[in-house]
Amino acid sequence: MALSRQNLPKSTVLGVKVIRDFQNETLIVTCLLRCLLSTEMAADAKIHVGDMILRIGSPDRDAPDLWALQELLLAQMRGLASPIADEEIRTSVYEIAGFGAFLLEE
Repeated sequence: MALSRQNLPKSTVLGVKVIRDFQNETLIVTCLLRCLLSTEMAADAKIHVGDMILRIGSPDRDAPDLWALQELLLAQMRGLASPIADEEIRTSVYEIAGFGAFLLEE
């Protein structure tokens, strides 16, 4: 019988403590996020990743790490980060990352 990801137990142990306290390097966090499903992240970890997006994509930064911002936004699109509630800030962050095409037009 072939194994599929659906047959394996889901891990829900990756919390904010792992990301914030043990893996605070952005590169490692983005690598972890690429390997996870949204159901494998605790709600507080999703909030922390959302805060990382706002911190890295802040228009006040002189030179944001675009690769990191883009990876974190991709994770957000996959449900691994809390959404940006403020539409103006969301638009700004997506445009800084070069993700303007992902913004919904009204």
